[in-house]
Amino acid sequence: MNKETLPLTMLAAIAQEFGAPSVLKPQQVALPQLRPTDVLVRVAAAGLNRAEIFWREGRYGAKPGYGDCDEIIGLELAGTVVDIGSAVTDVCVGDTVMGLVGGGSYAEYARMDHRLCMPVPSNLTMVEAGSIPEVMITAHQMLMHLGQMNPGDRVLIHGAGGGVGTTMIQMAKAAGAAWIGTTSSSGKHEQLKALGVDSTIDYASQDFEQEIASQAPGGKVDVIVCNMGGSYFERNMRSLALYGRLVQLGLQEGPKGAMPIDLLLRNCLSVRGSVMKSQSIEEKQAMTRRFCNRWFDALIDGSLQIHVDKVYSLRYADQAHEHLQNGKPFGKVVLDCR
Repeated sequence: MNKETLPLTMLAAIAQEFGAPSVLKPQQVALPQLRPTDVLVRVAAAGLNRAEIFWREGRYGAKPGYGDCDEIIGLELAGTVVDIGSAVTDVCVGDTVMGLVGGGSYAEYARMDHRLCMPVPSNLTMVEAGSIPEVMITAHQMLMHLGQMNPGDRVLIHGAGGGVGTTMIQMAKAAGAAWIGTTSSSGKHEQLKALGVDSTIDYASQDFEQEIASQAPGGKVDVIVCNMGGSYFERNMRSLALYGRLVQLGLQEGPKGAMPIDLLLRNCLSVRGSVMKSQSIEEKQAMTRRFCNRWFDALIDGSLQIHVDKVYSLRYADQAHEHLQNGKPFGKVVLDCR
C-alpha cells in the first residue's frame, strides 16, 4: 500500500500542568518523528489505564521517560500503520496493529516500536483492540508468568472489576482454576459472577481475609494478585496456602506494608511484583510474545474477551479520566481517536 500524505500537525490530549482531569485539553501538536525501529500509527483507539491517572497527577515526575513520548499520555493503542522506520521489515504501511507504547497514544498519530506490534484480529473492533494490550499482557504476566497459576489452584484477584481484573478472571477460568474469589465494589458483584467468579467480596464492608477463611476450599488460596498494597499486604500473606504466591501490581493503598517473615518462611511463600510502563523494549517484547503464544487464538475465537465500559472522543479525554477515576467502571474506558 502506498504511504499516505501526512498532515503536519495532529490533535492530542495535552496536560500543560499536573492536576485534576480538567487539565487534559485538546491541542494541535506536531506529529512524532520516527526512529529507525518505529512505525507511525494513525490511532483509532487508545485504552485508558490507572497509571495514566498517576501520570496526569505528576506522580511519575515531569519526564516519565517511558520511551515514546513524555508530553502526551497513553500506554496502549490500536490503529493503522501509515509510515515505517528505516529498520522495520516485518510491518507494512496499511497493517492494522495494536500494542504497547511508552506514552503518546492520546493523539491522532503515535509512534510505536515495531517489535511490540500485534495484528488486530478481524473479529475485533478497533475500540476493543485498543483496550487489549496493556490489560491483557499485564494480566498474563501477573497471573500466569509471575503467579505461575496451575490447573486446580485457588485464586484471589483484588480490584477485579477493572480491565485487568476482568481479564484475569477469564484467564484463570480458562486455565482451570479450582476456585476464583474477587474483591470489588458492591455494584459489580453480579457482573463478576457472570464471568465465572465463585465468590465476590465487598472490600468496603467485608474483611477479605475472613471471607477467604470461610469460603475458599481449605480456607486459603494459592495465588493472589493485588493492586492495593498497604494494609492488604499482611492479610494477603496470611491468606496464602503452603507455597502460595502473591503478585503485586499496584499500590493504591500505599507502598508500605508489614511483612510477616515467619509466615514467609514457614509456608514457603513467594512475593513478586512488576510494572509494565517502565520496562525495556526487550522485556515488553518478551511479555507480548508470551501473551500471544498463550492467548491470541482465544482472542480470535472469542473465548477471551475484552469488556469495554464506555467510549469517549479524544476531545473529551478529561471526561474519560473523570469516569475512570471516580465512576467505578466495569472493564475498560477507551478514547476514540478517529
